[in-house]
Amino acid sequence: MSVDATVYNVFFASPVNLKEERKAFSPTLYTYSFCESLSQNVMFAPKLWEFDVNPGMGRPQDLINKILDESDYMILVLWDRWGSPSGSTEGSTSACEEEFRRARRNLDDKTMPMKDIAVFFKDVNSRQMQDPGEQLEKVLKFRDELTRTQTCLFNTYSDKEQFSVKLRSQLGGWARDHKHGIERIYKRESWIFSSFQNKHIEHIKFPGELDPEHELGEELLEELQEAKRLGDTNEVLRAQNKYEEITSNNPQLLIANNDYAKFLYRIGNLDRARDKFTEILISSIEQKLTGWTSRAYANLAIIDIGVGNLDSAEKYLAQSVEFNEILSHGAGLADNHRWQAKVFQIRGDFRVSHRLLFSADKAFRDMGYEPGIADIQADLCAVLLAMGRYEEAFSHVASSLELNKKLKRNSCQADNYALLGRVSLARGQIAEATKNLEIAREINVGLKRKHGIANSLALLGELYIQCDDLERAEDFLMQARDLSEELGKREEIAQISLSLGQMYFQKGDDQRAREYLQRARAEYGLMKSKDGDASAGLALGRLALRNNDMNLCEGELLKSLVYWETIGNPVELGRCYELQSAIHSRGGLLSDAITSCKMAIKCFSDSGAKLEESWARKMLSQLYGTSGDERNSVSELEASKKIQAILGNSEQEN
Repeated sequence: MSVDATVYNVFFASPVNLKEERKAFSPTLYTYSFCESLSQNVMFAPKLWEFDVNPGMGRPQDLINKILDESDYMILVLWDRWGSPSGSTEGSTSACEEEFRRARRNLDDKTMPMKDIAVFFKDVNSRQMQDPGEQLEKVLKFRDELTRTQTCLFNTYSDKEQFSVKLRSQLGGWARDHKHGIERIYKRESWIFSSFQNKHIEHIKFPGELDPEHELGEELLEELQEAKRLGDTNEVLRAQNKYEEITSNNPQLLIANNDYAKFLYRIGNLDRARDKFTEILISSIEQKLTGWTSRAYANLAIIDIGVGNLDSAEKYLAQSVEFNEILSHGAGLADNHRWQAKVFQIRGDFRVSHRLLFSADKAFRDMGYEPGIADIQADLCAVLLAMGRYEEAFSHVASSLELNKKLKRNSCQADNYALLGRVSLARGQIAEATKNLEIAREINVGLKRKHGIANSLALLGELYIQCDDLERAEDFLMQARDLSEELGKREEIAQISLSLGQMYFQKGDDQRAREYLQRARAEYGLMKSKDGDASAGLALGRLALRNNDMNLCEGELLKSLVYWETIGNPVELGRCYELQSAIHSRGGLLSDAITSCKMAIKCFSDSGAKLEESWARKMLSQLYGTSGDERNSVSELEASKKIQAILGNSEQEN
């Protein structure tokens, strides 16, 4: 049977000191293509100069560049060597640098096939870092350049096995790009915003700015300012009555209707906010006010994202993008990219989400628009948290909080503190997480932001699950559930259901645990959220293990393991290996159980998930004890206690 598949050429660039990675490259591509992506009608063909360049006259690098120019993707891998000079006349100091710069130009050229570039750095030991030498200095300088300019997201790995795992994750992202048809985002990024340089900033209208076509009389302007003041001081009922009075007397005044709709969204009245944004859309079309039409489509998309109607949100965003492109409205396009990123994030396509956020961040920075930069930094934190990259996540949310304090954006600060709480919780820093989440809750209560309050309560519930204070966890989670159901926030309902399922599992109430985990899976299914489904599946797998349903347990584990390996999330992979270890232990395969537990520990250690590393080390201690290896059993238990002490959780039993 023949298969109609798109074949993408993947060029591999590296210095000569990475022989193992070069050997692993082709087998990894072939295995992934035949076992995974062929079902999506996609295949990846490896391109290496040692196999694909025919002998000929001329500069050797020119022959290699011909293969690069025919490639759709490029993988660049560097370790402690920069490489030898290529004879470049354009200033490149090594073959790898010339290939990267050329691939970058190809990416910006719409006539070339190049769609994306992925850069990997192999970990360097601390001794080399103390005295790097000329070759390593150049590698570190290049890495700093990528970090500083944010032109290319890179990844790191420790050994050949981890490189193969992360390479498969990269291929998975490219396969999803093909499925979703999002090549245009990458190829057009360089010209969508090319006309919006600093000299044009004074002509750019940012989201929410008053449009000049509406001249407000002094009396009406004072009334609108009074409504805003009432809303800002949390006199909600008076603010709502004032907005109703203004908009009913001025139904065609889009500024007032837009302010009212945003106020309704803030206080959690999403249905009424949707009605107002729909009225704005209809009125703007009738009045042929294209800018307002674009904005209304984007706002309707934001509401649909909030309630989990992602297909509808994508359609609204596509309409908004179309109008913003017609208007050459850079700020509007950047905002569109931000919300498109949120859709991909919910669906578990984190790499695509990250790339879209980088595009929006670049645009807002070019414009010098600080509120946009602050929002994107917070969104980047959320995506990196989902990818298990906690240190980077912390850096982004800290940057966002600093900007929002400067701009005096109280509601955004509340969201920042909630994110800081999530990062601290993921790291196992219970006291720090508690402090940040209580600050977030206090601000949200003061502002009467129902969705913010629900989020804070849900995160505090997760915190108390980790502290094994299940009564308080249940109380917080139930309050969060009621608020989220009142608001119709499907993503939050799904996450809270997952947390409740895990809490009841910890309580030993298997029936209620199963009910909530199945509800979480159903909600994630409606949103087509692959990471949510994988998380719910792993929790159901643990429940199945406890009930001796080994077929269900192993099936759920396999699905979750394949997904998280493709994504490359080390924390979720660690949780998968923990369950795998428990399965092996149940079957009496102690050697396999110990191996899987060690893999879990490495995943948690790599990601900075110290609390989970501590629990995994206690589990490994018990496995060693069962096998009769008392020395290693004591060693792992001491390591677990040491981590708890560092985290300030020494009083807490694992």
